[in-house]
Amino acid sequence: MIATRKQGILHAHLAALLFGGTALFAKLIPLAADVITFWRTVVAMFVMWLLCRLTGRSMKLERRRDVYYQIGLGAMFGIHWATYYASIQVSTVAIGITSLFVAPVLSVLIEAVMRREWPDVVDLLLCGVVFLGVLCLIPNFDWNSGYLKGVVLGVISALFLALRQNLHHRSRAKNSSSLVLLFYQLIGIAVLFAYAGVGVPQDDLKDNWVNLLLLGVFFTAIPHFLNVSALRELEAKSVLIITSLMVPYGIVLGLFFLDEVPAPRTLIGCLLVMVAATAENLRMRR
Repeated sequence: MIATRKQGILHAHLAALLFGGTALFAKLIPLAADVITFWRTVVAMFVMWLLCRLTGRSMKLERRRDVYYQIGLGAMFGIHWATYYASIQVSTVAIGITSLFVAPVLSVLIEAVMRREWPDVVDLLLCGVVFLGVLCLIPNFDWNSGYLKGVVLGVISALFLALRQNLHHRSRAKNSSSLVLLFYQLIGIAVLFAYAGVGVPQDDLKDNWVNLLLLGVFFTAIPHFLNVSALRELEAKSVLIITSLMVPYGIVLGLFFLDEVPAPRTLIGCLLVMVAATAENLRMRR
């Protein structure tokens, strides 16, 4: 039991590290965010299908409408990925990845709207902390500076992630593996960005195919597989807390590989958002 728990913790940390490393490719691959998203998805779809086959998971869902539902969720997930990459491209890894972690608080607000009830006082206070953190990420409100664009795109990315998470949780296809559901969601992403991805010049793909393969295999399919593996051995709240480490992991990786040094104000904003996101995750999983 102790060995399997340690394995779960290791898998969760590896997944968080790889999720954090995903942000680097927004800068390392000189292609538009929607193009990166498409080819990342195509590679990840193949690897995810292979993992499902190797682990003996059935690719069938209970009902045909479940397939369409998951593909629709994938379209939302795709917008989340594309805006996340666009956020990093116009600003920095630190700003993009921190803005993304507004998602847990947004998720609570969306859930309250769906239930037609007001969030409680603690949730509203955490929203205030997130708001302050986001303000700290913006050194100035000049739209042409890139920082404001980065935060806006990052928050939009977080919004679509929160929508996808809430609707995914409400999905009736609960007897299917998370990897299988993700496979169908990847189909939705591929369909959404097929025009942009297929239309890109072949020379651009040839120059970046190694990074696209790395992104799709080791920074998309593998961390999702590790995350599912960790959930078998650990409580959901433990995995969520470890996953939040993708923020400092991503910032450190950006420092080493991209020479991006976050300003002290950005780090303060990062800390505020992480504290609020972690607190909200703990409250949601009680």
